[in-house]
Amino acid sequence: MQGGVAVAVVGMGTPAQTTDFVNELRLPFPVLCDPSRDAYAAYGAIRMGISQMVNPKGAGAILGAVRKGHGGGKVVGDAMQLGGVWVISPNGTVLLARPSAYMGDHPSAEEIIAVVR
Repeated sequence: MQGGVAVAVVGMGTPAQTTDFVNELRLPFPVLCDPSRDAYAAYGAIRMGISQMVNPKGAGAILGAVRKGHGGGKVVGDAMQLGGVWVISPNGTVLLARPSAYMGDHPSAEEIIAVVR
């Protein structure tokens, strides 16, 4: 925990894949695994359909990430599953719910920080 905020990531890999991911990236926070994607469904994260695949904003986000050197890694789980960002208070109140509408759709760091202050 840093600054009163604890970070956790939920991925859809198996426990072994999750361990490899954490070790490869040397992540300093917990990464939970949800290979059945139950948490994704419970929080309203969608699977991509044709409209998300051809979304110009998604294509722009992908190109921007590639330009910055953030290439795609090995696909683990459902490549069509979109994620999102949720900020949940210690008492369980959802302070921010931002399921991704297309690839690369994430709230800014400023938006997340504003919610936790």
